[in-house]
Amino acid sequence: MPYGLEVIMNQVSQYLDQKGVAYHVLQHAPAFTAQQVAQAAHIHGVKLAKSVLVEADGILMLVVIPACHHLILGALEHELGLSHIDLATEQQLDKHFFQFQEGAAPPLSGLYGIPVYMAQILRDQDEIIFNAGRHDELIKMAMQDYMDLEKPLVVATATSPMGMTPPRMSHRVRRFI
Repeated sequence: MPYGLEVIMNQVSQYLDQKGVAYHVLQHAPAFTAQQVAQAAHIHGVKLAKSVLVEADGILMLVVIPACHHLILGALEHELGLSHIDLATEQQLDKHFFQFQEGAAPPLSGLYGIPVYMAQILRDQDEIIFNAGRHDELIKMAMQDYMDLEKPLVVATATSPMGMTPPRMSHRVRRFI
């Protein structure tokens, strides 16, 4: 059963407060996709982070990418030397993100016990803004504070801007085609 909205924000706030991290809560009109959130909050899509849960070689990973980008599974698989990667199933999402509104999970691996990876283009920002577990609130914090808190592995080839066709990956020969 989903948590109430106040409980969701309290869980995220308690986690950040316990870790001694400075942050701001930003409110916006309810929005459901990452691009809609960026528009509602008047934030450029490269500054807004979205969480993508994947299963890689049987292990769940949280990948944090800009809202205006697509995750390129084949490129991530190649960069990390994995043999198989795919988006998490609905059951996996429900199990790990049950306490948040669907599609609004914050990229806080400490809440889930899942390793976190971050796109380099997002890492290059001075601050990070992400869903606070709800469709109407965001968390804004210094990127260095986020890096110190979550310690994500930064990946270079995992994203492509929306509207661009990402490179296809041949899984047999492991090269871009």
